[in-house]
Amino acid sequence: MVIRQDIERMFDELGITPDSTAAVHTSLKSIGMIDGGAEGLLDYYTELLSEGLLIVPTHTWAVVNRGSPVYDVRETVPNIGVFPQICAKEAFRRENAVRSLHPTHSVAAFGRRAEEFVKREENTRSRTPVRGVWGKFYEENAKVLMIGVGLERNTYMHSIDEEFNPFPENPDFYFDAVTIGADGRRYELPRMNTNFYWMSADFPLLENYLRKKDAISYSTLGGAKVTCFDVRKGHDALTDLCKRADNTLDFYSTVKAAEQSFR
Repeated sequence: MVIRQDIERMFDELGITPDSTAAVHTSLKSIGMIDGGAEGLLDYYTELLSEGLLIVPTHTWAVVNRGSPVYDVRETVPNIGVFPQICAKEAFRRENAVRSLHPTHSVAAFGRRAEEFVKREENTRSRTPVRGVWGKFYEENAKVLMIGVGLERNTYMHSIDEEFNPFPENPDFYFDAVTIGADGRRYELPRMNTNFYWMSADFPLLENYLRKKDAISYSTLGGAKVTCFDVRKGHDALTDLCKRADNTLDFYSTVKAAEQSFR
């Protein structure tokens, strides 16, 4: 049974303090039994980040698209697991909590600065823009925790993809999205870019490189392995690779640059 002290130990091992900004990708099944269930886990996360920010991805990229372009912040269910679904609901029930208005890559934010942190996501034109929520993680010196999942769930790496690679010319990669806010206000987002060059499934190919750059650390929670990605160290390490890669549009060119760095 996972209790508050287990999460406190995990945070201590990973250098996460009460004023940290932390994003968590959480597999409840991998953790096992939790005191208080999923809602209890959210309670523990927010209690231990009492002066900081907890960010939980509530992505809807599988259900908001050209054929179904409307994202309703209160109604559209996340397609990335049970914990995000619970957090999307809790964002409307708790103080200092909000779900962002990004149509495909929304987050639930918990903390005193939550509302300010997710402002202007309804104006986005891509999945993880550098000036959006994920791009802000660098200045926040944030950590991304993957609890029971691997680097393939590290959404932040898509922000680096967008930083180095251009929007595509092919119109098939765009759709006219619509976001509906909690007050019923409708936001039109024409030409929403859905393209990515770096495939999430390939992200683990860089784990060894990131570990050697001290950008990744590890812990456990219940039965789950926990991988912690340090955003500043990880961004700087990957930026260095991109500058040395022959072609950043091709992720394997970046992987090759990482392999060469060990020689």
